[in-house]
Amino acid sequence: MEITAKIDGPTGFTLAELGVMLEDGTLLAVWSDPETPLAQYTPGVPIAFSFVLALAALPQGIIEVSGDVDLQLFFGEEFAQLATSLIGEQLRNFELVERLAVLEKHAAFPNVLSGQISQLQQVIENQQHQIDGLLSLLTNTGALALSNARKVFETQEILQ
Repeated sequence: MEITAKIDGPTGFTLAELGVMLEDGTLLAVWSDPETPLAQYTPGVPIAFSFVLALAALPQGIIEVSGDVDLQLFFGEEFAQLATSLIGEQLRNFELVERLAVLEKHAAFPNVLSGQISQLQQVIENQQHQIDGLLSLLTNTGALALSNARKVFETQEILQ
């Protein structure tokens, strides 16, 4: 079984133990390691994680998985936030490029404007680095979501 969860809340904590509970309250599985915590949760910084619970040495047919598969992206809100940030950075970069073009076109006093042009070029370069970082983060998050969805389908096929 692949289990995916999102930790988000108002209180910070160290995640050093994880349990899987059945509907009737029975503890099915526990992971615990006092020396190696899974994560340190900080309020306002959600953590998404996934793990595979491998059940071995059980008779065939004893485990039944039922229910509908939810194909919604687990990270939907995070994708929307990243996309909004990326679009905003691209807009700011476009506006800076336009301003730079106007300054270069109307540069009557090259010595006075060269400092401003250099500053704008540096800002554009910084914006491009931010855009590249956001694109990388968006790509990595999308790949993780697709990988998780693929594992769910593979697990369902195996169990069927």
